[in-house]
Amino acid sequence: MVEIELLYPLVSAAAFSISSAMIREMDYLGTPILLNFFRTLIGAVIFLSILLFSNQIIEPFRIGFMLVVFLILSVLFNVVFGDTLYFDAQTKLGVKVATPIVNTFPFFTVLGAVIFLGETFSSSFFVSSVFVLGGVIFLSLDENIISDIEGPNASKNDKIVGLVFAFTAVLCYTLGVIFVTLGSEGLNSVVVNSVRLPAGTILLALVLFQATKKQKRKEDSGAFKPHKINKKDVSKLLIAGTLGTFVSSLFLVLSVQEIGAGRTSVLVSTGPLFSLPLAIFWLKEKLSKFTIVGTFMTLLGLYLVLT
Repeated sequence: MVEIELLYPLVSAAAFSISSAMIREMDYLGTPILLNFFRTLIGAVIFLSILLFSNQIIEPFRIGFMLVVFLILSVLFNVVFGDTLYFDAQTKLGVKVATPIVNTFPFFTVLGAVIFLGETFSSSFFVSSVFVLGGVIFLSLDENIISDIEGPNASKNDKIVGLVFAFTAVLCYTLGVIFVTLGSEGLNSVVVNSVRLPAGTILLALVLFQATKKQKRKEDSGAFKPHKINKKDVSKLLIAGTLGTFVSSLFLVLSVQEIGAGRTSVLVSTGPLFSLPLAIFWLKEKLSKFTIVGTFMTLLGLYLVLT
């Protein structure tokens, strides 16, 4: 029988993948960072509302100073640095190069969990992790292999910068998971995220402010286009925010608390597996040998981890 705790990171991965697919479909409303800001804001409002209506709004102020620092660092590395560097790496390298590189971060998180958190892992876990992450890389390749991307046409210097961005994103995602593990110890998941997501919203707002200043002379700065938004877009943003930052963050924290940073990072990396049905039925992408091999490897790895 599967332990319920092992399902937490899978719920987080599925929610985040569905949310990300919805955000990508709404790129006509603005840049990915801008839409990520709105998604994070929605999650922050939901978590704070839960505390408010349950008369626990004072709880985040009772958290120890160092735990608050760890939680802010977790969202800084994950959402602000990690996501921003990942987006830039995709632009410079192309998605089909940047995505597999970034999806290697669980290997480094496992190493960091052993060194900094004292976590231990069985040999069978490492074998299953190879299947999971190998499958995820195959799925990542296939997910974007037919896309029309700018990355391959970038200059040599851009590609070098793109590689630096991609590997730095790996480091940021690794540190993000480790810091959220350190900062959430012994705390309620809702309280933890009531610190993380408002902090992430503020930090993303600062990033957007700086980006807008740099692009203010351009005709289209990627700013939000309210004249284009309709009720359907509002509904999509609300669903994307609820799934991508409320559900995903809630179960991410529960996961690191119950099964640790290393196991969480491996299982959370299965997001492309949950994106597969969306790619096939929603985006009308075709199956290929990459899809078949990646799906088989990921499912086999999951079976070995969960049993």
